[in-house]
Amino acid sequence: MNGIWLAGLLGLVGAVVAFVLGWSLSRKIGRDKLAKAEELANKIIQEAEKESEMKKKEAVLEAKDEWYKAKVNFEREIQNKKMELERLEKKFQEREVGLDRKVDILNKKERELQNKDKTIAARERAIRIRDAELDRLIRTDNWKKSPR
Repeated sequence: MNGIWLAGLLGLVGAVVAFVLGWSLSRKIGRDKLAKAEELANKIIQEAEKESEMKKKEAVLEAKDEWYKAKVNFEREIQNKKMELERLEKKFQEREVGLDRKVDILNKKERELQNKDKTIAARERAIRIRDAELDRLIRTDNWKKSPR
């Protein structure tokens, strides 16, 4: 019976050793699975952070691109308005020069008319003086010819 006990005891010891080995192995496998799961989670987090950073950079680039496009459009509009103002200013200056010429011509004509008026007035005075002189001479001549 000793042999059975010994076999039972050996079986029990074997079972305990197998249980401890199984339990240790199971625990090691669990730790390995947990480590792999943590590693996978860290990798997923890192990839998500990288993707988030890339999307952030893309958004910043898109915002900069939109800002640049708006700036270019604004500068183009400003340049167009500046050119339009310069065109209008040139047109205004040309009209002003034209009006100045017309004013000069009108002033010249006015001076010419004033000179002609003075000449005419001087001639009229001369004619009146001659007429008066002729009238006086005719009266004097008539007085001499008339019988008294």
